[in-house]
Amino acid sequence: MQTILVAGVLNQPFGSWPVASQSYDGITWTNFSIPFNTNECCTGIATDGVTVAISNQRGDLAITTNMDEYSSVIVNDGFGITDIAQSLDANGYNHWLTVGSYNYINGYGPYPPQTEVAQIYQTTSPTSAWAMVFTHPTNGSLFYQVNYFVDAPVIYGVETANTWVAVGFDGISDGDIWYSLDYGTSWTRALVPKGVGTIYSVALYQLDGIDVWYWGCNGKFFISSDLHSTLWNEIALNIGDTAVGIVAGATNAIVVNGVNNLYISVDGLRFITFSQPGYVFNNVVVFQHDNGYRWVVFARSTLTQYTMWYTDNLTTWLPWNNGIEVQGSCVNT
Repeated sequence: MQTILVAGVLNQPFGSWPVASQSYDGITWTNFSIPFNTNECCTGIATDGVTVAISNQRGDLAITTNMDEYSSVIVNDGFGITDIAQSLDANGYNHWLTVGSYNYINGYGPYPPQTEVAQIYQTTSPTSAWAMVFTHPTNGSLFYQVNYFVDAPVIYGVETANTWVAVGFDGISDGDIWYSLDYGTSWTRALVPKGVGTIYSVALYQLDGIDVWYWGCNGKFFISSDLHSTLWNEIALNIGDTAVGIVAGATNAIVVNGVNNLYISVDGLRFITFSQPGYVFNNVVVFQHDNGYRWVVFARSTLTQYTMWYTDNLTTWLPWNNGIEVQGSCVNT
């Protein structure tokens, strides 16, 4: 497999369908492959370096080892997957997680009909059976993203641990964070101050030599010292923007993926913006390239001239077109 793996949609005048591709440099891309037989939107992609899993909105996965031929796995039919991720534990064993929401149309157990709740599923191999390890107690809840962090601050100055973190909406009025210290088996609710809206993204960033959490929301993002802090520092986004992704990369750079703007910083506090009229940003990825690092941002638009921009210095962004409206990306390390 190559360095960058992407999944998304190929839009054509006569229709659209899910596609995937890969690249060593973010510029030259392989021929499109089709991960799903049905016209389902790809929602995420993850790899352990050997196996690649691409998710969709129906609870299906397309599994491949060559980004060309796929087998199908069902996590749970009707489970709307929003994100998929992978990690290794201390013994080198694989752990895969998917997050999203499930709609109990006819009701089930404690859930009345038409209940939609956030859920998390886990497995040690994406081709094996997936087990539900968490279901949210509140109707209307939803997870948007799940990520794995090494030596993350759980309680500032007291506890750091390898931590899975899922973020979203609590189904009532605020953002929601749940975390796991045992690779997804059990989950604990983190503290979210009142007034913090839906949380779409999360990253760990070293601010003044100390690891802190960045939380992406609608119209703003926040910084907290750990998962139980009552004090969150707020940084405002441009009006109408939403922080759907946060990528902390090399040379202490951080890029907040707003829908309408990228927010770029090398100190985590002062940000410059990058935007393109008529384009909406979907996804950002960073990888090693030519003894440095290359950042790529993927976009969508009714315009068809470009589908992405790339930069090697976080200052000059060059437009490009790989033909795909990318919805998910990952780096093969």
